[in-house]
Amino acid sequence: MRNGWLVLALSLLTVGIYTIAWLYRLQQEHPRRPGIDPPAAPWLALFVVFTVGMFATFAVSGYGTWDSWDAATSVQRGWFSAGLAVAVLFNAWFGFGAYRLTERFRTLADTESLFRRAQPALLTIGVVLEAVAVIAPVTMEVGLVEVPERVEYVIVIAGHIGTGSLLTWVIVLHRDANVLAEWRLPSRNGWPLTAPIVRDATRE
Repeated sequence: MRNGWLVLALSLLTVGIYTIAWLYRLQQEHPRRPGIDPPAAPWLALFVVFTVGMFATFAVSGYGTWDSWDAATSVQRGWFSAGLAVAVLFNAWFGFGAYRLTERFRTLADTESLFRRAQPALLTIGVVLEAVAVIAPVTMEVGLVEVPERVEYVIVIAGHIGTGSLLTWVIVLHRDANVLAEWRLPSRNGWPLTAPIVRDATRE
């Protein structure tokens, strides 16, 4: 059993790093559907590779040392573009692993709860908006993309909405994980034969 507020606090204090460790533990602790759910270790390894690759390619491109896209050399532009591509892969890979985990928990839990039914949507909205909030400012800073000032404000707001959406997703997933952890799930080939029902207290 884990304290939900502690998970949120550590996730915010570590800028999401603790969230990755928390998801890895959840992947390890609950049965995996063979052929559907990715193993936790390779998922984490690729996530680390994408993270390091993103920062490395931006560093090699000299990002921050040139003022605009026109001032960069063709090599710098190439590395910068590669960094953007890796940033997209970074978000997509996180979303893939998190979505599979969400579906696994929804299979085990009661689906009558409004928030639980909305889990995939919360995750998708959060991942997409966070990706936009991270990638868009970088491209605008170097002049690769120019948008009106009001659009910049919209991007900032979208980032906040994305963060809130992901935090809500974490809260619902954490609640289900704690309840499911109290059950001993018999399994065959890594998938439970019986599943507990995680009931929504607001409906009782």
